[in-house]
Amino acid sequence: MSSKREGIAKIENYEPLDPKGDAVWMPVPHACTSVLDMCYDVEAALSAWGVMPVYNEMFKQIMHPDDPKVGKFKLPSGWSVPYRGRLEWSLRDQNKRERVRIYYEPGPYDYIVRSHLRIPFDIQTRISKNSVPPKKWWMEVSHLGQVVYKSDVIRPFTKKVRKARKKMSESQFSVQVFLPTLHKLEAPLEEAAKTFLKKSFPDFPTDPNAYW
Repeated sequence: MSSKREGIAKIENYEPLDPKGDAVWMPVPHACTSVLDMCYDVEAALSAWGVMPVYNEMFKQIMHPDDPKVGKFKLPSGWSVPYRGRLEWSLRDQNKRERVRIYYEPGPYDYIVRSHLRIPFDIQTRISKNSVPPKKWWMEVSHLGQVVYKSDVIRPFTKKVRKARKKMSESQFSVQVFLPTLHKLEAPLEEAAKTFLKKSFPDFPTDPNAYW
């Protein structure tokens, strides 16, 4: 059966910035980054930044005629929407800092419309550079290039796990052991990021401008 989605209005040649350069067509952002679930209030944040919905009637936002999932927002002076590649755009402030990440895929099979408020945290899986095995694996969360948390070492595993590994295929080991271990680290990584924000920007997220 074909997975092609019929009858969905979408912008075939999506261009976020309008011709005047003072407004942007984008989905209403979700209240989190795409990396960490660092939620804060979308409406409060956009209003505090001066990114305001445009209305054609009282309390009714102007929607794009070719895609009702996309609305029009007025931009503050100096803000821009550069293309990042791979069908992603950045809504950036006058200091070139990314406030919102926009993704728009209008293809006939993959129709994806989303945007996220951004906090520039990054999660990376690290591998030691030892020339002699076993190499050590761990995870780091960083903020603008500064490491704020390192996980416990997730490799090498215990002797019991290494013994079981010999009886598994690579895919079995990955699904049954390695990936579940990674998932267990997500909660402490998120907690470390929240602790960092609370310590460094105590008025955030109540005041969205306290961070930016």
